[in-house]
This record gives sequence, C-alpha cells and structure tokens, in this order.
Amino acid sequence: MEIDLLKAGRIPSSKIYMGKAKKTVVEYDDKRIVIDSVVSWVNITGLTVSKLYRFKVYTEDEYGNRSVPQEIALIPYTQTELSTIAVKSPRVLASPTAAVLDWTENLSSINGLLRIDF
Repeated sequence: MEIDLLKAGRIPSSKIYMGKAKKTVVEYDDKRIVIDSVVSWVNITGLTVSKLYRFKVYTEDEYGNRSVPQEIALIPYTQTELSTIAVKSPRVLASPTAAVLDWTENLSSINGLLRIDF
C-alpha cells in the first residue's frame, strides 16, 4: 500500500525541508517503520489481511523529538481481492500499422478502448 504524504506529490527527499526533521516514522498495529529521511510518500508492504488499518505518520529529529502525528485509516487491496477480478479478453482489430484493443465488457463505468500505432 502506498500513501502520499505531501499535497505537492512525490518529491525526492533531497528537495524536502522540514526544519530539524531527519526521519519519517509510520506506526500501525504493533509495527513501527522508520525511514532514515523525510519522504513525500511511503510504501507499506506485507499487508495481507483486508481490514481497517490505522496508520500514524510523523517525523523525528536526531534527538527523537516527534512532530504532531497525522493519522489515516485505510483498507488495503490484497491478493484475495485481486484473485476475484475477472477481466474479459479484448476484441483485437489489427492492421500492418495499428492495432485496436476493444473491451466490450465494461472495465469500469465506460467501455475500454486502446489504440496502438506502429
């Protein structure tokens, strides 16, 4: 699961300045993930249970002083949900210079269409 931490998007750590902050910390359940830099997003792996997780994210300085934690509650998309998805094969219209893949079954709320030019 990826969580974006800054409204500005994904920014390299070298471009982020947050006062004396040196690390980013993520806590959930009984786990604590420490990232040795201030980051604009985190990738949390190993979430195999589809349940509501409450993540606390904050920064720390070199002395362990914390910023005000921000909390977010999310349910991860797990392998179980992925295995229940069935995507129909597309209809393929090909020519020497292009191919059109057309999903007549809805992928979402609209029909899917992909055109590839060679």
